This record gives sequence, C-alpha cells and structure tokens, in this order.
Amino acid sequence: MGRDSLTRKAHILEQLLTKGHSVVTTVRSEEKAAPIRAAYPDKTSDELSIVIVPDIAKPDAFDEVVKVPGIEVVFHTASPFYFNFSTWYSLPAGFQLLTRTTRGCEDRAY
Repeated sequence: MGRDSLTRKAHILEQLLTKGHSVVTTVRSEEKAAPIRAAYPDKTSDELSIVIVPDIAKPDAFDEVVKVPGIEVVFHTASPFYFNFSTWYSLPAGFQLLTRTTRGCEDRAY
C-alpha cells in the first residue's frame, strides 16, 4: 500500500474521531489493525471498531460490515491492488487493476 494512501486514510480517521464520530474501519489483516489500535488506545470499541476484510475485491466482502447498527456514511478509500498479476486471468496488468478497482466500487454502491 502506498504511503499517500496510508496518509489519506490516517487523516480521514483522525478527522472523524476528533469530531466525535464513531468509526468502523476495515483493514486486510490483524497486522494492519495493530498500529491503528496503538494510535488510539483511549478509544472504546463503540468509538473505533476495526473489522478485518482480507479480500476487498470479493463481491460480498463488506456485507457484514455494513450491517453494523448506526452506519450512516461509507468512505471507500481502498483499492484492491495486487502486484502479482499472473494469478488473475491472463489479462494485461493495467486492465486487471482498473477492472478490480471498478468492480470493488460498484459492489459497494448500493
């Protein structure tokens, strides 16, 4: 994940928490969740909830997350970016990235 992507996500999270919003955020692994928990040790699970979603490109990846009571807004800042293109069909790399990103956004826009 690129540095700009992490910076943008951290900024959004910081702004929401500072303004008193309860936040449910998703990460791809427990390894990615640990620094967030460490950065906000004073936040309760009602204020900051971290849900692990290993593969955001799956059509049903966020189905359970959006069922959390009280969710009013979704900020989709991630992209299903992979460096190993040979495992996803035999299409050009750029097409694969664009297709996976577009599908990921379309699946969330309901």
